[in-house]
Amino acid sequence: MRHAILSWKDHGDEECDRPFGDALCRLSKTSGTVAYLREHASDLPVLVVPAPSSRASMRRRGRRHMWPVAKRLADYLRAETGLPVVPCEVLASRGVQRKSVQMTGASQRSQRLKGHVAVLPSVALRERRVILVDDIVTSGATMRRCVEALRREGAEVVTVLTLAHTPKHA
Repeated sequence: MRHAILSWKDHGDEECDRPFGDALCRLSKTSGTVAYLREHASDLPVLVVPAPSSRASMRRRGRRHMWPVAKRLADYLRAETGLPVVPCEVLASRGVQRKSVQMTGASQRSQRLKGHVAVLPSVALRERRVILVDDIVTSGATMRRCVEALRREGAEVVTVLTLAHTPKHA
């Protein structure tokens, strides 16, 4: 799975956008996210927010690889719940120097992102429900920094959904 995700995000395998989007849709159903949204209906839109990539990564890839996946998930959740669900790029990663795969542990990964994940200034998140999505969770550092930034701005992070995680070595 890791190889497929890395090929998709780093080598432009855009044909994987739909299957990876579908995988997150299934996960939203089996994880209880769909049921939670139905039970806690609101007129305010639910935001599907992709975790940010660095500017260098986006330049190298030529695209925001999580955006089509976030859009697919938002469409699915809207159809399943009847609620206003919209994909929204609200997070930015600025000033990050090295790739997360170059870090050797959770502490290094966390320090790499400290102070570098922020909510875009034009976005109001107070009392907004957010579903955060990412491709791979290795240590959880990126997700923690993203959740912290969203909560600082008043968002309720409903859940975090990812395509895969890297298991700890036994």
